Amino acid sequence: MRLRSLRLKNWRSFEGEHEIEFAWQTGRSLTVFVGQNGAGKTALLNAFTWCLFEDTTAGFRRDRDLFNHAALERTGNGEGGKMEVELRFEHEGGAYRVCRSQSFRRDNEGELSFDSAQLSASRTHFGATTPLRQEEVEAVLPRGLHPFFFFPAESIGRDLSESDGVSVRASMSTAIDTLLGIGRLDRALDIISGALGKHLRPKKGAGDSKLQEAAQKAERARSAWEETQRRVHELPDEIRKAERLEESTKQRLEETDAEQEAVEQFRRLETEIEGLDRRLIGLVREERRLINEGAIAFFSDSLFEDSLEVLDAAHQNGEIPPKISAGLLDELLDNRAECICGRPLTDRERDELGELRKRVVADRIAELGSALRSRIPDLLGPQGARKSDRAIDALLALESERLEDEQRRTFAEAEKGKLLDGSIDLERGRHAAELRDAWARAYRVMGELRAEYNRLSRDLGELEAAKRATEGEAQKLLARSESAAAVGRARALLSEAEVVISDVQKAIRENARADVEREVNRLYRQLVEKPYVVRLDEDFKYQIVDETTNRPVGVSSSEIALATFAFVGALARLMPVYSDLESFLPVGDGDGVGNLDGDPDRAYPIVLDAPYSPFGQVYSERFSGLLPMLLPQSVLIVRPDQVQFLGSLLDGDAPPVGRAYLLQLYSSKAESAGLLDWRGSEYAFVVRSDTAAPPKTQIISLSV
Repeated sequence: MRLRSLRLKNWRSFEGEHEIEFAWQTGRSLTVFVGQNGAGKTALLNAFTWCLFEDTTAGFRRDRDLFNHAALERTGNGEGGKMEVELRFEHEGGAYRVCRSQSFRRDNEGELSFDSAQLSASRTHFGATTPLRQEEVEAVLPRGLHPFFFFPAESIGRDLSESDGVSVRASMSTAIDTLLGIGRLDRALDIISGALGKHLRPKKGAGDSKLQEAAQKAERARSAWEETQRRVHELPDEIRKAERLEESTKQRLEETDAEQEAVEQFRRLETEIEGLDRRLIGLVREERRLINEGAIAFFSDSLFEDSLEVLDAAHQNGEIPPKISAGLLDELLDNRAECICGRPLTDRERDELGELRKRVVADRIAELGSALRSRIPDLLGPQGARKSDRAIDALLALESERLEDEQRRTFAEAEKGKLLDGSIDLERGRHAAELRDAWARAYRVMGELRAEYNRLSRDLGELEAAKRATEGEAQKLLARSESAAAVGRARALLSEAEVVISDVQKAIRENARADVEREVNRLYRQLVEKPYVVRLDEDFKYQIVDETTNRPVGVSSSEIALATFAFVGALARLMPVYSDLESFLPVGDGDGVGNLDGDPDRAYPIVLDAPYSPFGQVYSERFSGLLPMLLPQSVLIVRPDQVQFLGSLLDGDAPPVGRAYLLQLYSSKAESAGLLDWRGSEYAFVVRSDTAAPPKTQIISLSV
């Protein structure tokens, strides 16, 4: 299998259409992509798996997650569009084209809807082109193996057989079963088991209670074995589903934890803004009070002088005090006995005096005028100046405090706006506790399923032995019954076939383990600088041992990562060898399973995302130096800071890197334009965009 090209159209951050040619010629078969986080490295890895299998990692589950957001936003109401990923490759002399597409439409109300993904695939061989179905695509690269060939290498240091929530959702044991086509033998066993359990029941001989008892015992043993085997076959799929659920829930929880922090900050800002609003209202009220209370201090001196002149003139004209005293009228109205002339007032006279009293206000005006006339000199003199200064100072202090609070409020509003512009999900952030409970449940279920699988796998051997023993006893008794002779012969033949197929299945796995272990160590010995080898147990879990002592050793994370990569490389080399199940059957000293070597020239290609992440400086450089010899075609997706490890792949007259591309990110939120130094030229790997459109990635060809 050789990758030839990849075409992307509105896939994730890749707006528009992009065509990528892979390096595939002998000696120059490495393709390198360089891009910083967020530029689409993981999206590129997912493009392969979505195109071939309609499968992605956790962050790409929703239809909306797959489409380029700018393309979605650009589509008007009543319009639609399409996203496509097309992969071309060669395999066994045929040219393959696999294209998966998905359409979307925005209705007249602006709501988006997404159609189901559509597959278009074909194979051209000797000039004839034939269409392919999904299962024919998977015949080239089985679905269960694709996580090993499109590999997120940032997780390469973890033990894949533990399936601890990383995006690689397949164990080594499952990978080997898929590689060997063990499922076909499983289906054969299911057919035989169905015939023995349902269609070829022993017929009751006359009075033969022992036969019936033996048959029932055999049937119970078979049922127990079948149920356990069925469950063992089901559990890997359930475990993978549980792992996917746990993984996606964990990712959502991590996102929610980040959002929860943003939500808490959002709440703090809202509380701060509310408090500042209350303070600002109080400050404004206090300013108004000061102005009202000392308003006279803020008028001009000429106004005071003019007022004093008017009041002096009124005093000189006899208007202060008044000619009619309101106090005298009050005294007459209060004294009912007599008036000034000595006689009592009549009711009519009292009413007239009351009306007169209502109109007599000159004395109040005179009193106010006198008081104001006496205060003005103080306001114009030194004492008044002091009062004016104190009022002005207090007002200026309040004004300064108000301005500071308004600035703090403006800053808080800006911070609040940034959080909202960052597309935080306030509702999801508020429900972090619920999501944490959901993750805990998913993790617990995943652990329970794994424990059940391990327990049933251990029990399966004992149950199979019991099935064989009880079946044999029933066959002996059945052979004595002439009426059941035909059924007995049929059962005997099927039971024998069942045993043979089961033994062949075990032999294939056992012998395959020898092939895989041998191939893994061919690679591992070249990668590590110590006398370490890999030992696989019957479940294909590995230990790293010191070859000189044959004892397990403590190893670094880099050495664990190299062992995992060696397993991936071994699969790639064995894939073309294990291409036909019939050739797998062990044939003693021949070329059957157990005596097969990987084929490095026909090995499958591997796409590695961030391959240098698990390694230190020494092993990164060693990995680069050996990679061209390990596999005939590789695709490396690296960060800018990992380019330093590509030196040996870029140097010389015919460097192994045959194609190189830059994933150039355009974003309005880019802080600075980072520069990539590539073979003496500088390229901006981050470009600040002047528009507020969603980030997008351009693919730029680099010189090699």
